[in-house]
Amino acid sequence: MQRTKRPRTPGQTRRILVVIVAIILLQTMCASAHDVSATQAQPPLWAQKGALVYRVSTPDQPNVLPQIEAGVGLVSHLTDGTVGQILILNGILGHDHRGPWNWDGLWPYWNHVTFRGGDFKTLSDFMVRARDKHNALMSFHLNVTDFNIGLRDYPETRGFFKK
Repeated sequence: MQRTKRPRTPGQTRRILVVIVAIILLQTMCASAHDVSATQAQPPLWAQKGALVYRVSTPDQPNVLPQIEAGVGLVSHLTDGTVGQILILNGILGHDHRGPWNWDGLWPYWNHVTFRGGDFKTLSDFMVRARDKHNALMSFHLNVTDFNIGLRDYPETRGFFKK
């Protein structure tokens, strides 16, 4: 007979996150207690306090930025806003294909915000709020070599390669 795992409650998940953050902070404080020689390379400012770096794969629904912002705000609250966050967002820029693996291809729309993010003004406002209110920076995952989708779906791409 197999045991079934009970799903974690939000309180249990929060406690686990707080413990992980505490370990990261403890390691950072211990590392900063050692003397740094003048010849040693200095890490960037965000690394001196540590940072949480994580990937967010966005769901197949429009305008997911408010949900992402709520999550960023929760993590910021749990860390008292003192630990920076760096998010790697999937599915916000590039090709609008749907599916659980939305590794949006770069070609031809590297300057295209997908249906998940809305438009560049909405995305820009979100990024500024996340930085200013929650100590969070955004990064975007794009497949540079994945232009087959662009060849398949966009006549501009096919026209470009016919030249």
